[in-house]
This record gives sequence, structure tokens and C-alpha cells, in this order.
Amino acid sequence: MSKNKPYVREGILPTTVGCLVTAAGFSMFGVNRAVASGVVGFGLATMILGVIDLVEHRNDPPPEPVRGGFAGRRFIKIN
Repeated sequence: MSKNKPYVREGILPTTVGCLVTAAGFSMFGVNRAVASGVVGFGLATMILGVIDLVEHRNDPPPEPVRGGFAGRRFIKIN
């Protein structure tokens, strides 16, 4: 396993989903303005929460690579 394996920073996924939902909301303005406004608002809120996560965790080091993972394990031991 390479130590330079790319990883997804915390906050990237909500920011991306927020952008997509906002774009979908803007495309709906011709159909139903009230629903489109709600979808745009929801998308903007999701995008803002993702940006807050990005700013909070901007100095976090990359995670250590996991050796083995769950491959081959049948049961998880919980203490």
C-alpha cells in the first residue's frame, strides 16, 4: 500500500453535494418557484456546513494507512 494514497478531506463531500443540490434547485425555478427556493436553500445550507468542516480541519495531517482493514475478518471483537 502506497503512503501517498489520496484521501478525501473532511468537508469535501458535503460541499460537493451542496453545490449539486443548489444547481438542481436553480434549474427548477422555471417549473415550481417555491420548491426550487427550498431546494436552493437546502443546497446552500449543506454547502456552508461542508465549508465549515473544511476550514475546521484544514491543518489536519493525512490519515495513516490502514493495514489489513476488515478483509478476511468474519467477526468484529467488541470489548
